[in-house]
Amino acid sequence: MINIVTPLSRIENLETLYENFINSISNKNIEKINWIIVGDYNLYNAENYKKIKESDICIDSILIHFWWSDYKNAFVGHAHRNFFLKEIKTKSAFKKENNYVYFLDDDTILHPEFLENVIPILENEAPEILIFGQNNKDNSVRLLPSYENIKVGHIDMGQYIFKTNTLPNHIRFKEDNYCADGIFIEELFKHHGPEKTKILNKQLSFYNFLR
Repeated sequence: MINIVTPLSRIENLETLYENFINSISNKNIEKINWIIVGDYNLYNAENYKKIKESDICIDSILIHFWWSDYKNAFVGHAHRNFFLKEIKTKSAFKKENNYVYFLDDDTILHPEFLENVIPILENEAPEILIFGQNNKDNSVRLLPSYENIKVGHIDMGQYIFKTNTLPNHIRFKEDNYCADGIFIEELFKHHGPEKTKILNKQLSFYNFLR
């Protein structure tokens, strides 16, 4: 199971993200994915929520959840990511083998070839970490995937997926550090090593597509 998690602060992008999810999964043989939107209660009554009802909603193969964090205006989403990682420790579904999380920022969209490329690898090879490349919104190459690039300054939040049930308790996002996404995956890669990390030589994410 893949859980796509969006730390939400740019509420104005929610409807575009929603439409992107529907388009990404249409006419594809995908059984089920979770889309978990982590926001704070300040955004609860926002106009943008009217087309997306609160609570669990199943649309085609997407199960949508809203999780409400205590954090307000979380710095580039890191506190919301940690809130999610804390909450799943008490939820049995996330302790199952081969349960994955992908953090999709609220200023970008799913790459149109993302699901059809990553899901077979997660299901058949079950790596601890899956790494892929990233393009700019004009589709020019921004970051290439490689073992050597799994370090701060050379990898972005949108380039990796990891298992939830084997995430060590000491590895979390540094909430006051803009580069926390790079620090996080560098630490996780050091923990699991290259033998449990899969490099997929495809460009399957966008950087700041909605900016």
